[in-house]
Order: sequence, then structure tokens, then C-alpha cells
Amino acid sequence: MKNIILKNLEKCLIRGKFDEAEELLNKLDKDYIRDLVLSYAYNNENIIIYSFVLYMEKKTSDFFWIELAIELMLNPLCFVDGAYSVALYHSRKLLMLDDKIENLERLFFFSECPEIIIDKAELELIAMKILEKEPDNKKALGFLYERDL
Repeated sequence: MKNIILKNLEKCLIRGKFDEAEELLNKLDKDYIRDLVLSYAYNNENIIIYSFVLYMEKKTSDFFWIELAIELMLNPLCFVDGAYSVALYHSRKLLMLDDKIENLERLFFFSECPEIIIDKAELELIAMKILEKEPDNKKALGFLYERDL
């Protein structure tokens, strides 16, 4: 069944029929949608899937689609020039909408990218914000510890 849905999704996306792709996915749970979108991206390395995810995020305002855009840029589409910067943009956007610990912690990843796209001063502020909420947070404490070495 997954292969049939994936083929139909591909047909919709290639033709730019995002409304039909949306209709195809509307009846599925988010885990299954995530799996389909990532499978498509890994198998095709086509930027159209990212455009569809942005379409869905704009249409639904659901955090799920922002998180999926981040995941696309960090994993299957990471080979695209600027992918990490795009993922950082979406991470900051998500953080503005929902400042939960997980979204704050995600920003530490960007200090370890091949190109440095987030500076240590910003990460120090993030670490302090995390520690205000969760004083024993290992990622924040680890970052501050390594900074002091």
C-alpha cells in the first residue's frame, strides 16, 4: 500500500498538483505522512517535496510541517547548498512559535555543521534559557562545559 501511495504522491508533486497531494495525505496519520515524505526525498532527491511541505505548513500552520521541513534539510536534502541554513531558519521559526526544550536543544546541532552558521554567543543564551527551564539539562550543561575548556 505504501508504494501505491508513494507513486500517487509522486505523480501529484511532479505535476505541481499540491492540492491533490494534500487530499491524498489527509486521511493518513502524521507518522505515516512523515515516513512517506522522507521516503520520497531519499529516493528522489528532488526539491519539490520541500516545496510541498512549505505549502502544507502555510496552509495548515501545523508545527508538524515546520519540523518536517527541518528534517528534510538536515537529512535527505542536506546535499543542497544552503540546506543547513534553511534548517536553521525553520528551527528559529519553530522556536518563536513553541519554545519547548526540544526546539531550543536543536539549535546546538548547528554549531557542529561543516560551515559555522550559528555563533557561540547565541548558543550561550540558548543554553541559559534551557537551564532556566531545566537546570539539569545535559545538552546545555555540556555546551557550557566545553565552552569553558
